[in-house]
Amino acid sequence: MEKETFSNHQVASLMNEHFIAIKVDREEHPDVDNAYMDFIMETKGNGGWPLNCILMPDGKPLYAGTYFKPIEWMQLLNRFRNLHDQHPESLVDFSRQYLQHSLELSQKTKKGDFNFIGSFSEWSYFLDIKNGGIPTFVNATAGTTVLGAFDPIDEIAVITEKYNIWLHVDGAYCGSVIFSDKYKHLIKGVERSDSFSYNAHKMLGTPLTCSIILVNDKKQMHESFSNEADYLYQTDGDDFNLGKTSFQCGRRNDALKFWTLWKSVGAEGLEKIIDQQFELATVARDYVSTHKDYTLYSFDDSISICFNYKNIDPMLLCTTLYEHQITVVGFGSFNEDTFVRLVTINANNSKQDILNFFKVLEEFVENHSTLLNEKLVLGAEV
Repeated sequence: MEKETFSNHQVASLMNEHFIAIKVDREEHPDVDNAYMDFIMETKGNGGWPLNCILMPDGKPLYAGTYFKPIEWMQLLNRFRNLHDQHPESLVDFSRQYLQHSLELSQKTKKGDFNFIGSFSEWSYFLDIKNGGIPTFVNATAGTTVLGAFDPIDEIAVITEKYNIWLHVDGAYCGSVIFSDKYKHLIKGVERSDSFSYNAHKMLGTPLTCSIILVNDKKQMHESFSNEADYLYQTDGDDFNLGKTSFQCGRRNDALKFWTLWKSVGAEGLEKIIDQQFELATVARDYVSTHKDYTLYSFDDSISICFNYKNIDPMLLCTTLYEHQITVVGFGSFNEDTFVRLVTINANNSKQDILNFFKVLEEFVENHSTLLNEKLVLGAEV
């Protein structure tokens, strides 16, 4: 970050003009590093280095993060600069609220009832209000694209209900867990959302495309999308007229794909499809975690298994596997880590198929180590 961001002339100009920049050696001042590491752990749930903080003049923390690209760091600095210039009291309030919540954290953590997401969301709400904004929409995710993580919907709903904010749950990737008794706890609280969407063509395996959106109050769809058009809508009632409840007027009968699947395999069949994917993920995760040449980056209750093998560049490995027509597997990134991303979304696979994937990968690396090294050297020279 020092080379990419802090050496950037625009970044340096912004920091020198509006901020006092202090660089702390964490080995010489571990007490300072520990204090602000506690802050990032409490507000984000994870920490790391480089550790970058925005502070009040008295040293109270306002925001902390790890790696920022130049544009990301400048946007963050400008946000707090504008707050300081236009609503300085909001920074004081935020700092005061943080100290209060820190006290609550130390007490409630012992009891196991601290609502971290809710507390931090509430701070963000007040900051937006004081900055002249009106929060109207919160998006929770049921299955993030890379790691397959789930937001705690129940905790977020506490804040959206309190301040009358629309809560949408984006379950495009993994919202279909709603059909599994074993895994539907991952979207606990979804019934408190105002809208919920999931793609049946992902976990459930229907043909493309088959995206479903559900709303708590169906009149919301009608009020948002309906238009009067006598030349099109000539029925007595609108209950089954989808043209008045969506962007589209004419459409393909995508719902039929999901309907026929459900009629074919039943609710128990849908549950088996979901459970099988998690079982395959467990097989893959167990294999990675028990073999010393692998590094695991993902966690339980996810069908995305993220790993690296023998510290080989994952982009290079995935690309070379594809070029040699061995297998197709993608790579992903989270924070500063890039890794191979195996997704067990095909419920037709078996445990042996998953184990065979690792066998094929390992044999390829062993038989093409020279090629991989040459490509790595070539890439570094370019």
